[in-house]
Amino acid sequence: MVRCGNPVVSNSENWRPPHAYVPGVTPRHAEDLFDFLKTGVVSCALNNLPETAAWQHGMAFLQEGYFWEAHELFESLWMACPPNSPEKLYVQSVIQQANAALKRKMGQHSAAEKIARHAQTLHAEAMQRSPERLFGRSFNAL
Repeated sequence: MVRCGNPVVSNSENWRPPHAYVPGVTPRHAEDLFDFLKTGVVSCALNNLPETAAWQHGMAFLQEGYFWEAHELFESLWMACPPNSPEKLYVQSVIQQANAALKRKMGQHSAAEKIARHAQTLHAEAMQRSPERLFGRSFNAL
């Protein structure tokens, strides 16, 4: 995992928040809970972003049902991408996928479907702009 200036945090690969935040259902996390995973992302080289703790944890959180938490981490990655780049569109599509999953979990199925369609549109546009590689990797590698 690339730290891009992050201090090495022991066992950070296995770290999970105490619970998945679901608005109106569970308590919101402390504002700084994820800072140790986001440190250094803004100064990280574009091609190294998928190797950061923020990316790796964001993907794990997305797969494990920590949708709000994944959104928090991917937002820091989105801000690190160049304006109007295919990479920024791709990260935005992942953010919207997390948002759609959270809305489904909250029982807001109509909103979830609308957001999921938007995520698909963003993903397709990213692929159209850069059909073979993003972050120096093939789409399959991401």
